[in-house]
Amino acid sequence: MSFLVAQVDYDYPDTRIEREIIEAAGGELKSAHLRDEQELIDFAADADAVIVQYAPITRNVLEHLPSCKIVSRYGIGIDNVDVVAAQELGIYVAHNPEYCIDEVSDHALAMIMTLQRQIASGTDLVKQGMWDFTKLTPIKASSQTTIGIIGFGHIGRRIAQKLQAVGFPCIAHDPYVSQETFDSHGVRRVALPYLMQYADCITVHCSLTDETKNLVDAAMIGLMKPEAYIVNTSRGPVIDVDALSLALRQGKVRGAALDVLPEEPPKSFEEIAHLPSLLLTPHIAFYSETAIVELRSSIARQVVQVMQNEAPRYNAY
Repeated sequence: MSFLVAQVDYDYPDTRIEREIIEAAGGELKSAHLRDEQELIDFAADADAVIVQYAPITRNVLEHLPSCKIVSRYGIGIDNVDVVAAQELGIYVAHNPEYCIDEVSDHALAMIMTLQRQIASGTDLVKQGMWDFTKLTPIKASSQTTIGIIGFGHIGRRIAQKLQAVGFPCIAHDPYVSQETFDSHGVRRVALPYLMQYADCITVHCSLTDETKNLVDAAMIGLMKPEAYIVNTSRGPVIDVDALSLALRQGKVRGAALDVLPEEPPKSFEEIAHLPSLLLTPHIAFYSETAIVELRSSIARQVVQVMQNEAPRYNAY
C-alpha cells in the first residue's frame, strides 16, 4: 500500500512521530508550514490525507483535493475545518476528543484555586511590602463556593470530579449532554443565565462553534455576581473579552483567569497588563510531554486507519 500525506502546518520541532507511523504503513509524509489557501491547495493537491493544526481547511480547499480521504486535525476542536463540506465530499475529519483531558482540567483547577484562595493577589500584596490578609477578603470556604461549568463534555466532567473531590459544589450547562450524564456525576443541570447569575466561579469548557462564539457576552457577564470569577481554558472567542475587560475595570467582576484569547498573541500586551485581577497563561493548558506524544500519534494513526479502508477512531461527524 502506498499513499501520500500532506502535513500542512504544525507547532512541533520535528515530524518524527508522524513520519514513523505513516512510513511503517507504507505511506510518505511531506511537511510544510502553510496558512494561505492557495498554497495549501498547491501543496496538498495530490495528497491522500491532510494533517493540520491551525490552517483553515475551507470548502474551497477541500474541493481542490481530489484524492483526499481524511483531514486529521491536531486537537479536540475542529473549528478550522469545514466539517459540513468534508462530509458532503466524503472526506473524514479526525481529531482526538480524549486528548489532554487531565492537563486542561488540572490547569482550570489550578486557576480556580488561585483565584478563590487569592494566591496571586496575596503574592502581589506581599511583594508590595504589605502583610495584611484583610486586604484579600472576603474568601469563601470551598464548600460554600459554587462552580458553574459551561460545557459538560470530557473535560467538563473531569473538572467536576476534581472540584467535588476538594469540596466545591458544581452546577453545569450543556444542552447536548443527557440528563443521565449529569445525574451520574452528581452535577445539577441548569440554564446558562442561571449559571451566570448564581455561580461563584465560572469555568468554560465548551468547544468553539457558531453557536458558542461570544456565548459569554456582555449580557451574560452582566448577570455575574460582583464577587464572582471566570476561567477560560477552552477557546478564546467563547468569551467577549472586551466586555470582560470592561467588567474587570469597573469592578463588576472580581477576577478572571484566561489561558486562551480571541487573538493569540494579543495585539497589545500593554493593554492586558493593566487589567486588574486578571491571570493569564499563554495557551498552555493542553500541554504535557505525554499529551503531545499521544496527540501526534493518534492523529497519524487515524490517517493510517483510513488508508487501510477503516473509519478513523474519532470522526467529527
